Amino acid sequence: MIRILHLEDDAADAELVAATLGSTDYEVTRVQTEAQFCSALRGGGIDLVLGDFRLPGFDGMEALQLVRRSAPEVPFVFVSGVLGEEAAIEALTRGATDYIPKQRLSSLPAAVRRALHEADNARERRKAEQRLALMSFALDSVHEAAFMPDESGRFLYVNQEACLSLGHSADELTQLRVWDVNLDVPMTLWRERWRELKTTRSLTMPGRHRTRLGRVIPVELYIKYIEYEDRAYALTLARDVTERRQQEEEAARRQQELASLAIEVSLAEERERRRIAAQLHDEVGQNMLLAKMKLALAESASNEEIRAQELAEAVRLLDQSIRGVRSLTVELVPPVLAGAGLEAALEWLARRMEVNYGLKIDLVDDHRRKPLTDELRSVVYQSVRELLINAAKHAGTKEVRIELERVGDQLNAVVEDHGVGFSFSEGLPATPKEGGFGLFNVLQRIRHLGGEVELVSAPGRGTRVTLCVPLQV
Repeated sequence: MIRILHLEDDAADAELVAATLGSTDYEVTRVQTEAQFCSALRGGGIDLVLGDFRLPGFDGMEALQLVRRSAPEVPFVFVSGVLGEEAAIEALTRGATDYIPKQRLSSLPAAVRRALHEADNARERRKAEQRLALMSFALDSVHEAAFMPDESGRFLYVNQEACLSLGHSADELTQLRVWDVNLDVPMTLWRERWRELKTTRSLTMPGRHRTRLGRVIPVELYIKYIEYEDRAYALTLARDVTERRQQEEEAARRQQELASLAIEVSLAEERERRRIAAQLHDEVGQNMLLAKMKLALAESASNEEIRAQELAEAVRLLDQSIRGVRSLTVELVPPVLAGAGLEAALEWLARRMEVNYGLKIDLVDDHRRKPLTDELRSVVYQSVRELLINAAKHAGTKEVRIELERVGDQLNAVVEDHGVGFSFSEGLPATPKEGGFGLFNVLQRIRHLGGEVELVSAPGRGTRVTLCVPLQV
């Protein structure tokens, strides 16, 4: 039922209007005064207002303004016999929907149907605008760039994130087409992509977006096929995956590093086994073989003096073998490290390095307590030893300084020389090839146990390596 409010002081005219409308779909309520009119408006539920232009103490223009203020969506049609052309134009300008002279009431039903139809269309447009405004607000609130191209590829809508990510204004982007932005969908491929989307209704695919300044951004696209008012669109959300790609590349690089490290560790272990085997063969093995020969000679000697000499020589060779084995054991795991601690072990190492490599090592300790786990103590010792061997072989100097300092709950062990130094890319070596296996191995071992390594070096300016490890507190 369509409710019509009729403002009319003449009962005969009111009956004539009701008879002209005639349809049982209309429920017409007649009011005569301003108070009655305002009360009916407040009651709500009015679908259309018919109003005379002149009434005692109240006129149609005032009624029109009341409707526009309280119910702007309700159509207002003037039905009057005294409304002139100028007044009619003014009424339409102020928001009246139509004007029907009382002398031509036959056109009233069509005018009412037209006014109601226009009001319905206006309400639908407002709802659509509200939905679009809500969608725009929602899409502007997401972190992904949103685009809405039509079948021609032209962008009809973009959100704020799309403008920010590509460096274009919204007006600029709506002048572009998909292939102006997405490098992976050229114009020749767009029709094929559109047909695929229309068939599947949604797509997820990688892409590359080009910004206004020419930078290429890797994106992941989520595309939904939608239809609205007989037109089709591709609602597209584009997520910048630059950081994810970098993480994936970093993970792949790390995996490659670990593979390289595993190979290098295996080779290093093999080299160490060969070194130990050679030392055992050349020193211990040869001495043991000679001692065996001396014992055999002593056993077969008929002369007591010769027998005594051979036994003495065998004892000497056995003593050398024992010292060789002991020296090798101490070199691998010095007992002083577990018994007296890191500082004493490094003092012992400094003396050994001076004997074996001619290095003059200045060891400086702050003499503060530095509690370390057995594993960390061993790793720091082996790392310092590795750095000293590197300095002896490559630094081109015979003077090295070692500093031990406690900083809060951390031990800083510094190995510094003033030798030839070297150049390296910004940051610490990422692979064994960049910094040599020794330095790379030190870095990996220290980091594995929660520490860090700081490296400062330059050609002709020496090298300073700081091992930073957590103390056991």
